[in-house]
Amino acid sequence: KFGNISHIIRYDEESVSRRISVPVFAVYGDNDRLVPPDKNIALLKQGLEAAGNHRYQIYTIPGPGVNHSFKPSDFGTPEKDLQAIETSADFLEVMKKFVIWEQEIHNSK
Repeated sequence: KFGNISHIIRYDEESVSRRISVPVFAVYGDNDRLVPPDKNIALLKQGLEAAGNHRYQIYTIPGPGVNHSFKPSDFGTPEKDLQAIETSADFLEVMKKFVIWEQEIHNSK
């Protein structure tokens, strides 16, 4: 009934994140209807903490309305918004944080 996204709908964030032992940098759009941030962030944190993995950073790109593709949108994932060129400026700021975080991880080894 849901086609190619049926595996996403059944995806168990906590179960999968319990097996992750590497650093995790997760980014969510505040208006993502495909991967709702509130629910998924909570499950991701639960799984990582249960696995003893404390090397993670999680960000939600603020709105107004940033969708699954990190593009400003009034909706979660409409086709026209997925085709848009503009990416949220806040997303680019989070990516800068990722580069710095990754460098810190590699320099600490």
